[in-house]
Amino acid sequence: MKTTTGGDTGHMAEDRLIFYKDLREARRRQISRRRQRIIALAAAFIVALLLFVNWDNFVPPEATEAIQNFFTNSSANHFPISLSSGDFKGAAAMGGNLGVLTDTSFFLYSSAGTQLVWRQHGMNDPQISAAGGRALLYDRGGKQYRVERRFDEPVSANAASPIVSGEMGASGNFALATESNAYLGELIVYDAQGKTIFHWYDTAGRILAAALSPDGSSVAAIEIGAQNGSISSTVVVFRLDSTKPIAKKQVDGTLLFSIQYNSNGRITAVGDNQALYFDGSGKQTGAYPYGTKQLACYSNQDGSTVLVFDHYENQTAASLLVPLVAGDKLLSAKSVSINGRIDSVYAGSSGITCLSPGMIWRGDQSGNPLATISANGDKLAAVMQSNVCFVFGSQSILRYPLKK
Repeated sequence: MKTTTGGDTGHMAEDRLIFYKDLREARRRQISRRRQRIIALAAAFIVALLLFVNWDNFVPPEATEAIQNFFTNSSANHFPISLSSGDFKGAAAMGGNLGVLTDTSFFLYSSAGTQLVWRQHGMNDPQISAAGGRALLYDRGGKQYRVERRFDEPVSANAASPIVSGEMGASGNFALATESNAYLGELIVYDAQGKTIFHWYDTAGRILAAALSPDGSSVAAIEIGAQNGSISSTVVVFRLDSTKPIAKKQVDGTLLFSIQYNSNGRITAVGDNQALYFDGSGKQTGAYPYGTKQLACYSNQDGSTVLVFDHYENQTAASLLVPLVAGDKLLSAKSVSINGRIDSVYAGSSGITCLSPGMIWRGDQSGNPLATISANGDKLAAVMQSNVCFVFGSQSILRYPLKK
């Protein structure tokens, strides 16, 4: 029989104590690691939840659009598209997607033709103005307006007076020109959440149109009045921190009806008998008078200005295209003759597209011809994205690849 001495018993007790200590330490570490994983998962969940709720505050709209387009756009081509509700009223690029407005609904499509959004609006004369991933919808002659994004409507409200025109700014703010009960007109600028940040009451004329600077710090407006019995237009420029204008330029005998800021802060205004140029402070820097030419259509958006005049060559109807501004560059007003009548023109960083009854004409920003595509059917408007032209009929959307 094996006996155990007192010393052996002490060693065994000590070994057991060490074993239990090691076991407790292992369990403690295991519990600690488990607790750390739980805390990490909870923290990740909270961060993900905060990011989801405040996505638009953390991530620029351009990045949001890129992420959305990565998951929704594919090589599949769903065009042509039949509009499922209402007749076409307007369209605009919204990041990499297409915002489409009918007399009953707002649609958002991916560039591949996948329907992303369908919301009804209830407006009598709906209009659309878009920048980035946001679109301003407003009821011309009515009071309703709202801002559309892919996943929500951050702004939906009614103006105090009937709306004349609206403009979505590149920085997220937006402007409304309205009629007025006590004045001749009002100009209101709102921040991205719909809070009023500027309100001007016009006592001299009616506000016809407005444009917001790319950085969102200024607004330029066209004021229409009468001078000595004839039409008079005034370009008024404000900083949004004051209702005192920094510049006013009155032009008698001209009806100005379109105004925009270029990306470098210059201003271009288009009228019935001339186009005017201004610097960012509102100082006039130039003009392009039409002379005897009759303006047929124009494009004054996305940093480009193009005019189209009715023209005849050898007793045959033609069109005279005159690019004035391309991006930040003032052009030399070179004329380009195009056979046939041009019904509408669209210009931007990807070039110039003209729509006529039987064709689509494509040129670069300077007006140099690139391609002519046969295209029948009604063509009410077009939106260009890179080398693709989307053409809108009364109840359809067609997609035309175009050469750069």
